Amino acid sequence: MILFVTGPAAATVAMAEPIRMTYEEFHPYSFTDSAGEPQGVSIDIMRRIADAAGYEVLFQPTQNPAGMLEELRSGAADVTSLLALTPERLAAGLATEKLGAFELRAFVRGHGSVANLGDLTGTTVGVVRGSFAVSGARLIPFARLVEFDTTDDLILPLLTGEIDAVVSAHNGFLRRLRTAEVEDQIVALEPPLVTSPYGFVVAAENEPLRTVLNAAIYSSISSEYLAEVEQTWFGRSRTLWDNVLVRWGLLISAVMLAAILVLGYWFFHYRKRSAELSRDRASDQLLIGALDEVAAAIVIYDDNLKAIHWNHGFELIFPSMVPALKKGATMRQMIVQSYVDGIIQN
Repeated sequence: MILFVTGPAAATVAMAEPIRMTYEEFHPYSFTDSAGEPQGVSIDIMRRIADAAGYEVLFQPTQNPAGMLEELRSGAADVTSLLALTPERLAAGLATEKLGAFELRAFVRGHGSVANLGDLTGTTVGVVRGSFAVSGARLIPFARLVEFDTTDDLILPLLTGEIDAVVSAHNGFLRRLRTAEVEDQIVALEPPLVTSPYGFVVAAENEPLRTVLNAAIYSSISSEYLAEVEQTWFGRSRTLWDNVLVRWGLLISAVMLAAILVLGYWFFHYRKRSAELSRDRASDQLLIGALDEVAAAIVIYDDNLKAIHWNHGFELIFPSMVPALKKGATMRQMIVQSYVDGIIQN
């Protein structure tokens, strides 16, 4: 047994008997985790209700709904975890206010011969013993029901073909398939077999407890809170992004696209710069051609005063200085040489 004490009203807790809640192993509505702690939708909601009512809760694990109802009848428990409010359950106890609804569906292998509900006639269908699914599965004509102890026990027989289908609460079974990473191999058939509201079921003789729980539900349980709890425990369906190979493929594609864009940019930039240089060279050639037509001697120097061009007129007037220019002589060196050689006087 696992004891959880909740609620701000310590005096009320001390005076009141703890609520004994029996819960089944029905992930994610209620289950015992690896540390031995009760978890799930039913557990979270009851904790919140008990906190609002000022009660402590004693959580008692049971294997399936049949076991919960037996504990309720025997007086070993005061209330069950969330149950579909079927006539059988209402005959065994008192229902609290409705807190949601189970959508009962048939699940089959994704690549099997069953494509719709009509194909299930006369097949072998797996259900959890004593669960709401039993009454839903009986709606399938001539189906042979095979009972299992827990929801997890249904998955492998369905995958191996030991049973043809499973009937279970839609969200709960989907969550188990996601956890087992086989959601892609099993599909839910349309339409739902049954949709039934669910709530907590209190022992038949304990009307005062039902009154307390209903009051706490009104004061502490909102539709927003229920939606938040369901999102926490049911999660979401897998998408392509959850596939590692797809993620790597998209990453590689993104890198390749980025490389193409960079190369495209540099190619465009190179083409643009190349065109500019071509235009500059064309302009230079026009200038050089014009200078060569001038009769005067002209030399063009760079920032370091080295000659980068001299015209035809210079070569005609100062032929002796051309070898020095070709060797990289500066303007200063050329001036000094012209005085030494007497070129200036000439």
